[in-house]
Amino acid sequence: MNDPWREVVGVADDVYDNGVNEAAPTIVYWPVLMGPFWNDQVRVNRGGAFVIRTSRAGTETFLADARKAVWSVNPNLPVFLVRTLGDIYDQSMQRTSFTLVMLGVAGGMALVLGIVGIYGVISYAVSQEDP
Repeated sequence: MNDPWREVVGVADDVYDNGVNEAAPTIVYWPVLMGPFWNDQVRVNRGGAFVIRTSRAGTETFLADARKAVWSVNPNLPVFLVRTLGDIYDQSMQRTSFTLVMLGVAGGMALVLGIVGIYGVISYAVSQEDP
């Protein structure tokens, strides 16, 4: 085997990108400045993301400060797809939320139909009694 040594620097738990009911995709975190592995037949798309924890998340001043910090290192790097953790969570739960709303609407309609049906049966029974 002619491959160089590879050092494991950490292990991350599963990252669910498409809701909690979908299986987590297979993800490997490579060092940013590492070249391709020798003899690897797997081709991967590389991308970078900055995760910043702050109480100023979602504000325009914080976004401007973050852009300045990134561009101070490399002014050619694009800063796009800026999202808060709340936005990511809401997007991942959209399908589940929609399903629950539809289930609630169907349950409400069933309740109304049941009440109307019981009212109809009781009113019919009362009107059939002899005075």
